[in-house]
Amino acid sequence: MTENQPTRSFKKSAVIMIPEIFAIAVFITLLAGITTYILDSPKNTAVSFQSVQRIVTHVEGFELVESGVPLKAPYLFDVGSAIWANYPFFIYRGETYERAGAGGVVIRKPVSRNARYEVREEARDFDESDKRVLASNLSIIDRENGEVLGVRFLREGQIVGGTGWIGEHAAKFVRQVLVPDDPIGGGRGIKPYPQHPFQIERLAYDADKDKPQITGCPSTFFIDRLPWNRTLNTGGWRFLPQSPIDAATCSGNYIAILSGAYADQVFIDILTREGSFLIQSEIRTMASLDMLSIRAGQLLIDAKQVTFNLFYATPKDISNPTYSPLRQSYKVHITLPAGWTENIPLPAHPSPVIPPWPDQSPP
Repeated sequence: MTENQPTRSFKKSAVIMIPEIFAIAVFITLLAGITTYILDSPKNTAVSFQSVQRIVTHVEGFELVESGVPLKAPYLFDVGSAIWANYPFFIYRGETYERAGAGGVVIRKPVSRNARYEVREEARDFDESDKRVLASNLSIIDRENGEVLGVRFLREGQIVGGTGWIGEHAAKFVRQVLVPDDPIGGGRGIKPYPQHPFQIERLAYDADKDKPQITGCPSTFFIDRLPWNRTLNTGGWRFLPQSPIDAATCSGNYIAILSGAYADQVFIDILTREGSFLIQSEIRTMASLDMLSIRAGQLLIDAKQVTFNLFYATPKDISNPTYSPLRQSYKVHITLPAGWTENIPLPAHPSPVIPPWPDQSPP
């Protein structure tokens, strides 16, 4: 009997191990099924799946690539989300998007920079009627060795951290893997512009006729209505601010672009004619909120300030021919910080004559 005891003990252990092994196998099967459900079932709005294999720091840019549906379909990690992620540059559909201040980009074609890292979004579910992506896999790849640095599942309406903006989730994941040197620079929506000291003086409105959106610039300049309805197209490069463009005015080598959603809040971006971003500022005016037409002119820039005229007008009432639009005119002086003109040749004082650009007379 004593000799048989070890044998009985072994048989008892074996009986106990069989259900344990079965339970482990069931758990592994369930885990694999859950993972497959996460990746293949876009209807699950609460599920968030991601995997990070390696983090890279001091990243300047990447190329955004889309696959799985027609190119014109909007993806979940779209251009607006890539801009919001705030990298010095990214490449998208054969164009380079270069950061230009808070929330803005200068777009150049053909591609002017190389990107080692690829952010690839592969559509997993597609709405045929609305022509949009509902779910996708976002992969970050090191092109030097083909290594996949991270993968995240995206689904429209996904809720993470109490918010449901999928573009924000995607941008934060890309920044988690490809870490840039600069912070995002603002929350969701409009990023804050710097507010330099400024003065505004009221002027008599100098004309009864409507003023053009673009003054003092080459005839090749126009406000591009597609695809974002707010791009300044110069014929050689484009500028896309984060708010709809109201007006642009040129002087010598410089361009001032005015944008905003409200008449009393105006965002100003100043670039060179080559598309180099210089400086930006926000100003608050006394204009009535119903002043929907905003125009600019008489731009002057020196090492200390930017000066331009600002015009407002209410829209015409087509149904009432006797209606006279309200008009307001201001001169704006923005004091610029010392040292902003480093490596930029500027005159010591504003010229009283605005040098015209080619093919167009001064405003």
